[in-house]
Amino acid sequence: MIEIDSDFRLLNPNVNFRIVAGPGAGKTHWLVNHIRNVVANGSELERFGKVACITYTNVGADTVVRRLGAASTRAEVSTVHSFFYKHVVKPYLGFIAADLEIDLGRVSGHDETIISDYQFLSDWKNATKQNYLRDHEAIVGVLSVIIWILNPKGEVELKVRRRRPGQAQVRNNSLVLYKKMAWARGVIHHDDIMYFSYLLFTRFPFLVTAVASKFPYFFVDEFQDSNSLQVEIFRLIAVEGSYVGIIGDLAQSIYGFNGASPTDFKSFAAPGIVEYVMRQNRRSSNEIIDALNSVRKDIVQIPFRNFSSGLPEILVGDMRLAINNVAAKCQGEETVTLSRRNETVQLVKNEGIAPMHPLNLFAQAISHDSNWTRREILISCVKAVVLARDANFSAGLREMLKALKHLYDDEVAENKKVEILMSLLTNLPHYSTGAMSNFATFLNAKYKFKMQGFAAGRPKLFYEKYSFADFSACVKQTEETGINRTMHKSKGDEFENVLLLTSSVDEIGLLLKPDLLKNEGHRILYVGISRARNRLFISVPELAPEARKKLEKRFKITDLPA
Repeated sequence: MIEIDSDFRLLNPNVNFRIVAGPGAGKTHWLVNHIRNVVANGSELERFGKVACITYTNVGADTVVRRLGAASTRAEVSTVHSFFYKHVVKPYLGFIAADLEIDLGRVSGHDETIISDYQFLSDWKNATKQNYLRDHEAIVGVLSVIIWILNPKGEVELKVRRRRPGQAQVRNNSLVLYKKMAWARGVIHHDDIMYFSYLLFTRFPFLVTAVASKFPYFFVDEFQDSNSLQVEIFRLIAVEGSYVGIIGDLAQSIYGFNGASPTDFKSFAAPGIVEYVMRQNRRSSNEIIDALNSVRKDIVQIPFRNFSSGLPEILVGDMRLAINNVAAKCQGEETVTLSRRNETVQLVKNEGIAPMHPLNLFAQAISHDSNWTRREILISCVKAVVLARDANFSAGLREMLKALKHLYDDEVAENKKVEILMSLLTNLPHYSTGAMSNFATFLNAKYKFKMQGFAAGRPKLFYEKYSFADFSACVKQTEETGINRTMHKSKGDEFENVLLLTSSVDEIGLLLKPDLLKNEGHRILYVGISRARNRLFISVPELAPEARKKLEKRFKITDLPA
């Protein structure tokens, strides 16, 4: 591979390339400058062509657009699902709608909402001869983790991406019927976008030509996060004639549950592809880079800042004590906590008010509250408040609109969503610590929601048992921008100081016996460690003597008071 740095300029834009870039290498800086170079000198753009730039988060897309400045008018920068929905699915879905039984008149975008009303699931069970499935909560749990993949035989199939003990035993051959029944309601999930795009490209090859003609340059950032179906779609575009450039890092492939494989990045083929590697780390202190290099051998990173900040520190003991300890040491400096589990993130955000729930309360609500309208209003309102509170206001508004559409026609709901969400945020102290039944009463009294009340029985007991804070702990952020995040949602970002919150010594296995190629848990921790610029802290409940002895060579170890 040809070694380059983030200031390298690829003089000939008309080339397919693969860039291996470790954390902090400055790949976004390089990509932005490369897009500018293509806009200025790309012979294939002509008058109406554009550069396509695919990212895997909205934050990443916004960053590229902001840095491009005026050049952004000749570039289409978006997430993979948004790009293919806009340029392939939305204009051409009619070509396959009849075959797939899609009600085009009811389609209005794509989201992750699983249809969970009792009648729908009962009809699906009857049609698939699975009436032995009694637990609707467990059924929804399975349907929320199905994914389209391209199997080793080159066939597209629908499979459950996480098979776990105790999970509902839904038959694989029944999953497609769920999809068709959802499509008949106009419900399209994010993952369906890639399936539809693949079908359209393979059944109507001229559509690949149309996309390649419109976007003669096609760049994919964080390519290691692409699943097998996405990889094949990018390959078809490269074969058709777009110049395709991919940028990524095997050690940061952490979306195996979505079908991503670190080997796909290395094996992706395009005509005459040229390979580059970035070895610099422009982000982290020398000691953090040393820690990263100690667990990785394929890329030995070179410090760019040449800045020393002392050894990273492992804090042994209670998580709350670790948070307070780090807050005292980093007073006045940016400090972010990163965790494996969303429940841990919400626990920290709620300052210990909410307990950690091993089960998703939104899923539990399905089996405890058969009133579908009331259940969906309450869940959407909780999500709206939490998302907006955590600086994801656009996602909060989308959830607010879902709730209001149960109460008003579309136009009235659209007009009321901002006003009611802002009011809910203002009144947060009035319901944030109370039971969910109180939250429902608050909605009815203040906003005239007219939800059915709670008579004695399962719904009443359930909503009185759990608080608004309990439910808020189960909200998953689509794009986290706050100071408490999951490690998955920290991808592409960096922070002055980082505290990694772990629940057991197993979560720091990377530091003891690294296996970045085969162990995704190790790659997740690698991503978390590499987000820190100056100081890195790791909280672990306990540490065995043999692990302590191995780690004290590269880490300062502090035992917190019991």
